[in-house]
Amino acid sequence: MIKIFQIVVLALTTSFVSFAEDNPDAALGMGPCMQDAQKLCPGIIPGKGSIRECLKNNWDKVTPECKEKMEKKKEEVKEKMKDLHEVCKTEVEQFCGNIKKGKGKIIKCLHEKKSEAGFGEDCKKELEALPHRGKRK
Repeated sequence: MIKIFQIVVLALTTSFVSFAEDNPDAALGMGPCMQDAQKLCPGIIPGKGSIRECLKNNWDKVTPECKEKMEKKKEEVKEKMKDLHEVCKTEVEQFCGNIKKGKGKIIKCLHEKKSEAGFGEDCKKELEALPHRGKRK
């Protein structure tokens, strides 16, 4: 049982971090990171983590304010992940146990299955509270 618990934690953490980092413009807002992105990443089309990746590739030139903001966002994602794990552990095992972790696949699976019978209301609420973009299918 502990092994399953560890696998679920790892899968959800990897999926959620990947998913949340997929929209760096929204996560970073209009503060120092957007200024850094405009300066360091001209011509980069936002989306699918391209801005975040560019900033990481230019980390030595990123301002301390942006670095602090990115680290804070990373910690916020970890906290949301802990909350999601606690609330959705049963749903991950029941509805998404066969999904390979990574690239937001677990989160996507949970969104796809949330209208099925037996899917918990608390997990649905946690999913709706996650940052996301576009339509979920």
